[in-house]
Amino acid sequence: MILHIRVDTGETNSSNDPIYRNEDVDRPNCMVAPRVKPEAFDYNSVTYVHGFDVYDTYDCPITASDKVTIRGVKYNVDGEISRWANPYDGQKKGCHYAVKAVGYN
Repeated sequence: MILHIRVDTGETNSSNDPIYRNEDVDRPNCMVAPRVKPEAFDYNSVTYVHGFDVYDTYDCPITASDKVTIRGVKYNVDGEISRWANPYDGQKKGCHYAVKAVGYN
């Protein structure tokens, strides 16, 4: 899996908007699970995968405006990034985020 993250360069353009550069980050140790949704118009049809749930380490640099390539297909981050730590010992930190296919509503 590859993250396509936007990194702020610290510079601005003529309209004072920040300038970003894209950076690709390989994430080999994450888990990907399909997100399925039943067809709304036909209850006899099978469900289809419309995105993935991604479980990664706590230090994952992803943000809600980044993109992800999973198995050669590019996806948008869908919603916020959840980060957590075990409340009992502070270990086993992680993060979760959902992705959906580019162009899917």
